[in-house]
Amino acid sequence: MAKAKKAKKTAKRTAPKKINGGKSNKSARVVAMMRKAGGCTRKEILAATGWKAVSPATLAESSGFKIKIDSSERPYRYIVEG
Repeated sequence: MAKAKKAKKTAKRTAPKKINGGKSNKSARVVAMMRKAGGCTRKEILAATGWKAVSPATLAESSGFKIKIDSSERPYRYIVEG
């Protein structure tokens, strides 16, 4: 009689949860921040995500959103249009 080989158990890798059109949770969080009344600043984005640098315009564009930049005062505020 032939013995059946035991299947090796391998650890399953779980990818980060994708939401908002395939964007990661941090990107979705940033878009949500830009959608709130008054938008958000780069400093707020960096504090919320732990990223070292960010381009809100590029992030919004890659997520499929258009943003309005309120440059009437410093720091600039980024707001998702529509």
